[in-house]
Amino acid sequence: MIENSEGKRYAVGQDCIAKYDAEGCADETLIEVKRREREMRRMKAEEKRQRDHENWLNTVCNDLGETNSERRDREFAEKEKAEENKKNAVLDKWGFIVDALRFSGRFGGELADSIESGQEPYGYGVTIALEMFAKQSGRKNSKAYNEAFDYASNKIE
Repeated sequence: MIENSEGKRYAVGQDCIAKYDAEGCADETLIEVKRREREMRRMKAEEKRQRDHENWLNTVCNDLGETNSERRDREFAEKEKAEENKKNAVLDKWGFIVDALRFSGRFGGELADSIESGQEPYGYGVTIALEMFAKQSGRKNSKAYNEAFDYASNKIE
């Protein structure tokens, strides 16, 4: 028999008491049983998630007969190849200027790093990079500076 806060009494079985009994009122064995049951449910759900993921990876997904795993690997390789090609294209275009930028202070070094990582200068950054390169040859507006600036401008276009 249990009694609620209003004083009404009810007859319930021990399964109901065990099911709805607050953990704070239960004995330590019941608390441990409930903890173990939660852990078992969590492990079972994790195993199901892993099994479902493995099934998805092994499922054929396109007309080429590729599985999801093969398609994912191929797309990743294609993306890496495209990034490498872009990086090489930037280095082919701007590579001649990298050493000069390295000797032009912190900003020049950062600009050289960005070129080596595949990011092409844009906007006013192009002019700054060309000026840094040309200043390695001589004072601004000198013949050597102008020739170096023109050389670099023609090379990147």
